[in-house]
Amino acid sequence: MRIQYQVVPFHELETTDLYDVLKLRMEVFVVEQDCPYQDLDDLDRQALHLLGRAESGAIESYARLLPVGSVYAGHAAIGRVITSARCRGTGEGRRLMEEAIRQTRRAFGGGVPIRIGAQDHALDFYRRLGFEVAGEGYLEDGIPHSPMVLAPETDGAEGGQGTEDPTPELAGPVELRPLHPRVRLLWRLTTGFRGVFWTALAAGIETFGRDLALVDAVIPEALPPGWFTAGVALFWALILLVIPGVRYRRWRYALRPDNLWIRRGILVHRVSVIPYGRLQFVDTRQGPLERWMGLTELVVHTAAPGTSGLIPGLEAEEAELLREALARFGPDVPDAS
Repeated sequence: MRIQYQVVPFHELETTDLYDVLKLRMEVFVVEQDCPYQDLDDLDRQALHLLGRAESGAIESYARLLPVGSVYAGHAAIGRVITSARCRGTGEGRRLMEEAIRQTRRAFGGGVPIRIGAQDHALDFYRRLGFEVAGEGYLEDGIPHSPMVLAPETDGAEGGQGTEDPTPELAGPVELRPLHPRVRLLWRLTTGFRGVFWTALAAGIETFGRDLALVDAVIPEALPPGWFTAGVALFWALILLVIPGVRYRRWRYALRPDNLWIRRGILVHRVSVIPYGRLQFVDTRQGPLERWMGLTELVVHTAAPGTSGLIPGLEAEEAELLREALARFGPDVPDAS
């Protein structure tokens, strides 16, 4: 997803853009993070609003840039940093913050430090952008936070922004991500192929194997011709219609600060938690149908023999990004447990 950034003062915000920003903030901070707090405050009037807009025109990411002294004495500030569920896992969180840093320094001067209140689970993410913890932690709306500060620019420095990283951040807000919707069609096709095979086998047995004792034990003589085959076909038709949708709704995964979380299963629900420190290597694979549909499986191999994690039904580009992101976390990363 390609995002274009725009910095707008409060008095120049279009009504529709203001509505979309407030809606996105409400979805993430109030609903998703379950924080009943006063989101609308007088700081919006003083702030510059960084809008991340997709090609469709929808606002998919946002940050609020605050002038020196408006919140913290001697510091500019960045707050209300959010990305929509649609663009998480694409590196947009990092790109948004890099742009927020750049625009804050352009507007308020590169010689002042920038302060944020970071949720503790995202501290490593902000450290990679140059921020350092600058005080005691605190609890805000039931969520542990820590104050962090990005030092002022020095001559010839890039202000801690670094180069753009196209891989997904692994320490942003935890979200249970679904597979790509096209995987339902893939599963229906593979189920349909199995159903055709077993229906054809049933028809062959019913047509040519009536004289076999084993077949007589399976197909009662009183059963009219064709009914056994029709029953097999109906059974597979029901599986084709029901199972892929249920399987899709159950499959979820999440990139958490210290581990990869995978949930799947229909009758038996399974959850796998793979610490990044246990990863050995990560690869992707595609069969003919996956290539035709533009989908890829991501396979995560761990230090324990015979154990791995599988995430099917990813778009090829997303799978490559996830592979590169997870590959940065290997056995040299300490286990959080």
